[in-house]
Parts: sequence; structure tokens; C-alpha cells
Amino acid sequence: MPITSLTALRATAIVLPLSVMPSVHAAEPASVPRLPALLAALDADQDGRLTLAELEADRERQFARFDQDRDGRLTAAEYEALWLDAARERLARQFRADDRDHDGNITLAELKQRSMDLVRRRDVDKDGALTAEELRRHRPAGKAG
Repeated sequence: MPITSLTALRATAIVLPLSVMPSVHAAEPASVPRLPALLAALDADQDGRLTLAELEADRERQFARFDQDRDGRLTAAEYEALWLDAARERLARQFRADDRDHDGNITLAELKQRSMDLVRRRDVDKDGALTAEELRRHRPAGKAG
């Protein structure tokens, strides 16, 4: 794999942190309790807590799935496949969230709505602009979009 592909993949992971992406549950009523995606996916015993053992078990499953030559190591190509697989589901969820009218297409207006939502969520002083500090802020726990 060309080094530029791996570099681009790393850059994408840095540029698109999940904390600045809009909620993928925007269409759900506020009264419906939601679990964070990671907890919902990996909480094997369904106790509402994600343990190190559950996280490690998932890493072991991922590793086994993508270590195609079964040599106990991931090549750059195998590692890229692991990340692209994870990104594919995130992209599908993001597409569904951005497709606000659920017509299977994203319009410019729908894409611009993401920007408006970001500013609405993060613009603490309501001046219509985001400072570095406002962009660094984490969403409050349990609060989506």
C-alpha cells in the first residue's frame, strides 16, 4: 500500500473526530434513551458498562478477522482494511443522519445543516463563530447533537 494512503487514513481519523460529528440519532424523539454506539456494540453482558475485558475481546475479534495470513501481525494493508471496514459503518450511519428527508440522497441544504448544527451546539457565546476552545469542548454526557 502506498504510504500516502496510510497517511491519508491517519489524517482522516484526526480530522473527523466523532465528537464533532452530529448525532446519528437526530430523528429519534428526545424521550427515547440512547446508548453510546460503542457501549451498545461491545457491552457483551448487557450490564450498561464497558469493561477493559469487553474492549479487549472486541480487539481480538477484529485482529483475527483482519489478520488474513494468520501470522499474528497486521500488515499495513490488513490494518487499512480494518480501519476502512470500521469507517464504512460510520459513513453509512452519517449518511443516514445527514439524509434528513430519508430520500436516499444528500442535498447541499442537508449538508449545510451539519454546519449549522455544529455551530448551534458549540457556539457557547452565541456570536455565530467557533473559537478553538468551543471546538475543543466535549458534548455533555448523555446529550446528543
